[in-house]
Amino acid sequence: MLKSTHNVPYNFSIHFSYHESIRKISVNVEKERRIIVLRKANSVYLDYLEEIIRNKLSQRKALMVQFRSIQLDLLNLKGIRHCRRILKIAIILNDYALIVNPHNGLEKALLPNCPPLNFASSFYVPTFSDLRSIVSAHFVLQDAYLDVNGVPAFVVSLEPLERKFRELLSELSKFNLIAVVRRNGDQLMIRIFPKPVLKPARSKINIGLFVLTVATITITGYEIWSYNRLWKEILSPNANAFVQAAIFAACMLGIIGLHEFGHKMACRLHGLDATWPYFIPGPPPSLGGLGTFGAVISLRGGPANKNQLFDIGIAGPVLGFLATIFVFILSIAMGATISQAQAEVFQKMGLISFVSWPSSPLLLILLSGLIDTLGIMSTPPGSMLILAQVEFAAEIGALITFLNILPIWQLDGGHISRAVFGANGHRIATIIGIAVLFVSGYGFFAVFLLLWMFANRQVLRGVEPLDDVSPLTLSRKLLFLAVLGILILCFATPFTTRL
Repeated sequence: MLKSTHNVPYNFSIHFSYHESIRKISVNVEKERRIIVLRKANSVYLDYLEEIIRNKLSQRKALMVQFRSIQLDLLNLKGIRHCRRILKIAIILNDYALIVNPHNGLEKALLPNCPPLNFASSFYVPTFSDLRSIVSAHFVLQDAYLDVNGVPAFVVSLEPLERKFRELLSELSKFNLIAVVRRNGDQLMIRIFPKPVLKPARSKINIGLFVLTVATITITGYEIWSYNRLWKEILSPNANAFVQAAIFAACMLGIIGLHEFGHKMACRLHGLDATWPYFIPGPPPSLGGLGTFGAVISLRGGPANKNQLFDIGIAGPVLGFLATIFVFILSIAMGATISQAQAEVFQKMGLISFVSWPSSPLLLILLSGLIDTLGIMSTPPGSMLILAQVEFAAEIGALITFLNILPIWQLDGGHISRAVFGANGHRIATIIGIAVLFVSGYGFFAVFLLLWMFANRQVLRGVEPLDDVSPLTLSRKLLFLAVLGILILCFATPFTTRL
């Protein structure tokens, strides 16, 4: 399916040996142009691994290439100079077979004495004609060809395709292939690619970062309690500082953990693979930090459509938002009441400050007023409520939600805006989001994002769904209004720390 960059002489021999059971196989190739790919149980595309077979020893008769557990002897290959594109030969020994597929995909030569292959087998390498048959089984096929990069391209009629395309993806996944579909005028263009070879997940890194983040957040909680003279010396002098630090750490980890759990849950519901959260430890307040920079998870496969992309983006902020509400209510329940006279004295001493917007998120102010109005946790007349120190965890949770839900690049809000507005709208939203960060006092975070975007060479480019044609559902478009509401409720200026 990809155009070869070399010529192979007629009637050359390929000898293969396997480390467990030495067995030589020979095949005569009738065609001039071939491409070589090594496969075992899973698809291995050398092009993706950036492993290139080069015949640098043109004067020698043989070139030895060691690839994992397979040793490949290439004999009489003086005509081969560079295998840049890899595709069509699968090497499978013992219980497997060797398949040789020409570029036009119309012929298939199997080695003698090899068992026949089942078309549904995961070891089978589909030819171009096989792919054409698969696509035509789901869509009205108008044209099929290899594009200039050698990628199989199929032009199909414009029609509702969300369900059909998911079925196509499911069928292609048997062969470790994926497809993307884009609109081209009044037609649809489907291209098929091999799945990228991913490195195995390393859970030890996740566990190590989590343990380190627990430590830095606990230290942050301890410092916050130590700096808070009102609670430490007046309101609760006998409290255990380590217990208070542990409570703060539990609240912080609950907010961040539920945020990432939301992403993980959305991926599971849509059958997508994603890593476990990578918690990011940070410096404590004494070093100018908050104990953590949050956490991230990484998708190990692209979302099938805009609906999946929207769900993945919104699930984390929503659960983090709800966790923030719970922690703030907990700070009210754990709070202490003081008289009006005491409040005036403490305010003059600089021990307390009144919660007001925009120094504190509008969410916390409205929640406080709502709880007081409903009489859920009312204070006696002439007294005031002092929030417990976990209120600071709620402020950090609101800050994390605000920064993540901004419609920027590949943040959660960027995924949402990409699903709602498309590629062009997402780029505009990213520029607006960066401007909001600078105007609202979060220029340091804006600069960090810009550096990250340029370092990844994906400036203004969001995560693209495989199906970028099917529209977002109406219910999700309406839910986007709730996203805007969460963004407003969680906004606060950077000077929210009251230690």
